[in-house]
Amino acid sequence: KCSAGYTIRALLKEVLPEPRNDNQLILDRSSDLFLQRLFELEFPEVFEKLVEIKKIVRIPGYKSKVAVISHDKNIDPVGTCIGIGGARIKPVLKELSGEKIDVIVWSESPEILVRDSLKPAQINRVEINDDENCNVWLNEDQRSLAIGKMGQNIALASRLSGYNIHLVKTEVNKQDDEIAMNMEEFD
Repeated sequence: KCSAGYTIRALLKEVLPEPRNDNQLILDRSSDLFLQRLFELEFPEVFEKLVEIKKIVRIPGYKSKVAVISHDKNIDPVGTCIGIGGARIKPVLKELSGEKIDVIVWSESPEILVRDSLKPAQINRVEINDDENCNVWLNEDQRSLAIGKMGQNIALASRLSGYNIHLVKTEVNKQDDEIAMNMEEFD
């Protein structure tokens, strides 16, 4: 809710010719386009198309994933958007009331795109099955990171990559477990 004189950023979605329930301007703050415009306002490299936003997926108020690519080999697209210690992205996060934003590098390789879209989880292997499905192998301790709070991370990763992601537990070799246990004895 806003009070008189409070500044907000929003996209003007529609202007009604006649007020409807005291509303004449319809504003948008939940679309992917709104987040893209915020990036363009905050980051000159995005506005000047040195860093291009390839795709944005959002669950407004909770989390967003933004895939970016640089057209200049000297520009790190993720570093440009995040900044040192997150300094550059802080105004965007503040505008979105603390909504989490994952910025990843866009890849034409579906395997790399799926792997990166599941960050912060560490993925062991990605296998594309067909045009709609893929299997992702990861360790059990990475499963909750891949899924995310209320399934948000995997849902956004699926929308970003265009694949239904199926998580597969990586089988740990018993011999590796025994070696690790023996190594602990020497510590």
